[in-house]
Order: sequence, then C-alpha cells, then structure tokens
Amino acid sequence: MKGLLHRVLLCAAGFAALPVPAAEVLDTGFAEQGVKTLDFEGMPGTVGVEFGIANCPAANGRQLVVMRDHSSGVLVTRLNFDGSIDTSFGAGGMLRHALQTDASPVVNTAAVCRADGGIWIAARAWISDSDRRIRLIALDAQGQLATGGAFGTTGYFDIPLESHAGGLQPDRNIRGFNQTADGRAFVTGWVASGSGNRSFLIALDAEGALQGVSVFQPPGLTLSIEAVAAGVGPGGGIWVAGFGTGTGNWRNAYRAYLDPGTLQLVHSELFGIAGEHVEVAGGAMVRNGVMVVGATRRPTVTTPARPLLLVMREGGIISALDLPQPQQLAGGIDTGINAEGGTIVPMPGGRVLYAIGAEAWNGTTFDGYKGWYFAQAVIGASAADDRVDAAFGEGGRAVASIASGDASCIGLLNRQKHARAGVWEGRPTVIGFWSRQCEPEGRQDAVLLRLKPGDRMFGHGFE
Repeated sequence: MKGLLHRVLLCAAGFAALPVPAAEVLDTGFAEQGVKTLDFEGMPGTVGVEFGIANCPAANGRQLVVMRDHSSGVLVTRLNFDGSIDTSFGAGGMLRHALQTDASPVVNTAAVCRADGGIWIAARAWISDSDRRIRLIALDAQGQLATGGAFGTTGYFDIPLESHAGGLQPDRNIRGFNQTADGRAFVTGWVASGSGNRSFLIALDAEGALQGVSVFQPPGLTLSIEAVAAGVGPGGGIWVAGFGTGTGNWRNAYRAYLDPGTLQLVHSELFGIAGEHVEVAGGAMVRNGVMVVGATRRPTVTTPARPLLLVMREGGIISALDLPQPQQLAGGIDTGINAEGGTIVPMPGGRVLYAIGAEAWNGTTFDGYKGWYFAQAVIGASAADDRVDAAFGEGGRAVASIASGDASCIGLLNRQKHARAGVWEGRPTVIGFWSRQCEPEGRQDAVLLRLKPGDRMFGHGFE
C-alpha cells in the first residue's frame, strides 16, 4: 500500500476499546470518529516517519498541518474541515521542505499560528553530537517557506545560545513557544551547562528578528531547570514559567520575571508541594495578569503523576487547582500524566482546556506513553473562584487511547505522544504522533484528535 497519500488505520475494534468518556468529547464528525492519522510514506522525497508539530487555521475553515519528516525535512499538508486532505494543496496534498531537524521521538519542536495565516516553528536541529542548534523556521499561509527579512533567502535561521552565555554544552531542547497580541514571540526551553540544565528564553520581534536571549537560573533551583512558557505581564515585564530541582531534590515550579529591555532575571518565585515533585508543561496568558500553566504532581518517580493547574496572578500569587484523577486507559492499566508539549488552550467563558499526554502504569512500573488526558477548568477573578468544570466529559475529565489497528497491537496499547493543543473553528484540537506497531514499536505517524465544540462538550447537558 505504499504511495498512498494517507492512511486511516483505525478500525471498529479499535474504537470499541475507547474509554467511554473520550467518546463523549471527541468530534465524531471529524475524519474517523474524531481521529486523523497522517502517513506520507512513499511520497517523493519523504522518509515516512511523521512527527506532528502543529495545526493552524487556513482559509475556508481548513487547517495547515506541519510535521517533522524524521530529521531531514518539514512536511506540510492542508486538511478540509471534515478531516480529508485538500488534494489541491502542494503536490497532491503535500509540501516537503528539506530542512535538518532532529530524529528523536520526543517533543522537541514547538510552533505558533501567526495572524497572517503563517506558522513559526522552533525546532532542535541536530547537526552533530557537538553541534545542536535552535532553528527558527517560518512558513507562509500557503505552507511555503517565508523568505525575506529575518528569515533571509532560506526561510529559517539558527539562534546561537552560546553567544549569550558562557559554559554551555551542546544538549538543549525546546519546551514552549508563545506569542503576544502585538505579534512578538518567545521560545522557551533548556540548555545544558557544566552544572546542570539552565532555562532559556529567546525573544523575537513581530517580524521574527532576534531581539535577545536570556539563559538564567532562578534562585533556589540547582538542577534540571527548564522554561516552558512565557508572556508579557502588567507593566511590560516578561513572565516565564518553568520548573527545576530545589531543596531536598524535590522538583518545584517557578515564575521568573525578566526585564523587557535587557532580558535579565529580576526576581522569581517558587511553588512547591511538600513531599511531592511538581513539573510543568506549556502555559498561556489567558488574560491580563493571569497565566495558566499545565502541571503535574507526584510523590515519587515510581508513582503515576496526577494532573494539576497552576494559576499565576499579579502580586506574586501562584495557586494550584487539582484536576480530576484520570480514568484507566484500559482495563487494569492506570493512567499517569506526562508533563510535555503545549497543554493549555484558552476557551470562551473564562475556561481553559488542559490537554496533555497520558502514561500507562502497571502498579509502580511505567509502561509508556499511551494516550491523552483532557480536563477543563474555569479561571475566576481570584484563586478562590477557580474550579474544575465538572460538566466537561465525565466529572470534568476524559481520557483517550486510540488503537492503531495494527495486528501487532492486538491486546496492547500502541505508543501515543502529545505535542500541542489548539482550536479549529471553535473545536479544541490536539496533534501528536504514534507508533503504528507494538513490541517492538515502529512506524511513527502524525495523528490529530478533534474535540466537540464547547457548547456540545458537556456530557450531562448542564453547566
């Protein structure tokens, strides 16, 4: 079957295994019961290993979908609203740009959907073991490389972290990409140094030109310090959310304040839970002076992580909202939360959607990345007003583990990784990738899940 433009691999037996709460929130009118798989193996020049990066609005209700083609290219396709590929796009529905990125099957790219219909992508480019770069790629609204200005004649440029801080080592990763109302953008992540990982922030102007880089270490954190989200707070200061290892080797979240002119660290706050590790993944400024960050908490590394929201307000306030425990991904398989990818989607009515990867656990044994967890919360005027939106899904949450339909996965859950969450014509949509095969895993394909619009997502019919 090589050479097919795409393959939808889901079967009736696979969907019968879906947890019931997922069926309550998935938009079953999209693709195959709310799920779309993209596989371009056999198309000219492709490697056939697709890692989903982002999907962004296009004209006429469509979406541009961007994927890594293993480590040697960027693939772009365009989907119609029903999930079918727009075959008038590119060459039979696909464009490929030969750009070096990274072959690792982890989430090491992030993207923002631009107001002009274009997409900016921050990728980790692995040139060699000693040369790993942060690469900024720009696509226009037609999926072509956007040349000119900061992006020169190639449509991309590399960002030299080493020029802005001493003692850095080659290893680095991207954890977040946020933009402001006036078109500026911030890339966040971590970079290795001789004394542990440090957070970084890259500031870009509205044209994509590099405005500056900050590599910093909030006081009280010593190791594994990562930045996952950034935005502009009241008065223009830059808020950065992240986490790192603090006192007693417990992981704590932080909010850092950077000077908007110099990008130097001004001060920071830590948030911890006694006797537990707190990690964060993705976040967004949901209104002026309020940042919401996806988080997890767990007492040990051999315990499934639980879902948590952190709400960061003016005046140094960081509050936590526990989200409902996830249902089992399948019978006898406990669900943990994987703190990775873009997790927070602002929704109407002061709500936020928390969309994140789910882990399978057999008691105290981690058994891989096997699905998604969703929850919704209402962010009020103060911490006392924040609450779980219990009408969403089942008791405020839902899980999804989607069978690939491959014969090797009978009785097993295939690998499923979350990358990013966004909105498609009012419908929350997540993109990631999965392994089609099980034990051993193989054949990575991009996958999208689309949820029902907010007014149809409430399984019990009331709010």
